[in-house]
Amino acid sequence: MAHEHLHFKQDIAAEYTHSKQVRVSLALLGTLAGFFLLATLFPAVALAQKVVPRGRSLVSSIIMGLAMGLAGLMMPITGKIGDIFGIRTVLTCIGLIPLAALLLIRNLPEPGK
Repeated sequence: MAHEHLHFKQDIAAEYTHSKQVRVSLALLGTLAGFFLLATLFPAVALAQKVVPRGRSLVSSIIMGLAMGLAGLMMPITGKIGDIFGIRTVLTCIGLIPLAALLLIRNLPEPGK
């Protein structure tokens, strides 16, 4: 049974990564996606430090801990939803999350005002 599951996963991988160009493109896109997802974390930490200047280390720890902790908690849930609705649908929805965050960020007041 477990052997059949492994064979099924290999068939899926072979279907989507049939050429070297596709594998290289996926690796490049994955790297860029990871960069852009993490690139938002450090401005958030800097903004939080400006808002709470007396507790810079505390607020940095809270922001980093929440970001990484929520990512870890959401990973299995995202996987389960991907099993139900398909990975393409889930990744499309996840790709829209930064746009929603952008709308929320626009409404934040400037620090010091």
